[in-house]
Amino acid sequence: MPSTYTPSLRLTLPATNELGGTWGATVNTGITTLTETAIAGTAAVAMTDADYTLTTANGTTDQARNMFITLTGTLTVSRNVICPSVSKLYVVTNSTTGSQSIVFKTSAGAGITVANGQRKMLYCNGTDVLDATTGFTSILFDAGTVSAPSISFVGSTNTGFWRPAVSTVALSTAGSERLRVTSAGSVGIATTAPARALHVANLSPSTGIRISGPTSDNAWAGGVEFYSDNGTTVTSSITASTGGILFGYGGSERMRIDASGNLGVGAVPGAYGESAKVLVNGTGKTNGIYINFNGTGADRQIALANGNGAVGFVGTDNTALTFGTGVTERLRIDISGNLGLGVTAFGTSAAKVIGMANATAPTTSPAGMGQLYVEAGALKFRGSSGTITTIAPA
Repeated sequence: MPSTYTPSLRLTLPATNELGGTWGATVNTGITTLTETAIAGTAAVAMTDADYTLTTANGTTDQARNMFITLTGTLTVSRNVICPSVSKLYVVTNSTTGSQSIVFKTSAGAGITVANGQRKMLYCNGTDVLDATTGFTSILFDAGTVSAPSISFVGSTNTGFWRPAVSTVALSTAGSERLRVTSAGSVGIATTAPARALHVANLSPSTGIRISGPTSDNAWAGGVEFYSDNGTTVTSSITASTGGILFGYGGSERMRIDASGNLGVGAVPGAYGESAKVLVNGTGKTNGIYINFNGTGADRQIALANGNGAVGFVGTDNTALTFGTGVTERLRIDISGNLGLGVTAFGTSAAKVIGMANATAPTTSPAGMGQLYVEAGALKFRGSSGTITTIAPA
C-alpha cells in the first residue's frame, strides 16, 4: 500500500503488479468490507461520561468509518464526540441515559448538538460537522392517527401532529386530540368542529382561555385588542390589571369592573366615595344612561328585586314613564308632565296636573305625618291625630 494516506477512511490501494496471489483476500479485507462499513455499517459507542474520540485505523474496520453511530452510556453533563477531519456522512443517535445532549464535532470544529433521544444526519466537510438535513424543501408524512401522530417525538410517540381529514391538521398530546385547524382555517381547541374562526370548548372548570399580561402593571399590556378593518387602528381593548378588568377604546379606559364586581362607566368604581355597584360619570345630557326597549308592556321595563325575590320596576312606553311593584303599575309621569298615582289618564289637554285614584281610606295615622288621599272622588287629608278634613268635594 502507499506509505501516506488519511487514516480511517482510505481503502487499500495496491500498486501495479503488487499482491500477486493475495489479491482476492486483499480486496475483501481492504476494499469491499471497508466500503460496506462506510455505507451501511453501525458502530455502538459506549461512553463513560467524558468526551470521546472515535477510533480510526489504517485499512481496517474502525468506529469512524461506520455510517451509523449509536452512542450509549450514562452522562451527567453534555459531552463531545470527536470524528476525523475528513469528508464523511454520519447518522448519529444519542441513546445515552441522563438526559444529556452530545456535540458531534471535529477536534477544531464547533459541531452539531444531538439532543438526548434524538437521531440526526450529519456530514463532515473536512473541517467541521454540519447538519445534512437543512437543505430539504419538503418532507411528506403519512396521515397518522390521534394516538400515533405521523410527526411525534422520541419517548412520546402519542404526542404530535397528524391529519384527521383532507386539508386539516390536528395536534395530540397523550393520545388525545387537543387542537385542530380545519380546511377553512378555523381553529378548534377541545373541539373537532370549530364553529367560529377560534372555538374553545369548555369541558371542565380548568379549560377556557387565560391571557396573562407582563409582570408590570401596565394597563393595556397583555390585553385583547380589536382592530378596525384596515388593521392599523386599535378600536377597542380588554385587559386586566390589579384594578380589575378594563375596557377601552383607542388606548383609553372607558369602563371597568373592579375586584368587588363593581362597574364603573367613565369612572373608577368608588372614585367619589360611593360604594354603588354601578357608577356612571359624565357631563351633559349626552353622557347619561340611555336604555332602549323594543318590547311592549311589561317588556319595556327595568326590574328591581331584593334578596327575597320581591320585584319592582321602572318602565316606559310611547306616552309615559311608569313605576310599579310586582307587575302592577303604581305611578306614572306622562309626556305632558302629568303625575298620576294609580291613574293612567288625566283628561283632555291636561298638562302638569296631579291625578289620584280613589284610595282605601286610612284608619290610623302614624305619628309625625299626615295622609293625603282621594275617597269617592273627594280630596281628603287625615292628620296624625286622626282628624279627617275634606279639602275638596267630589
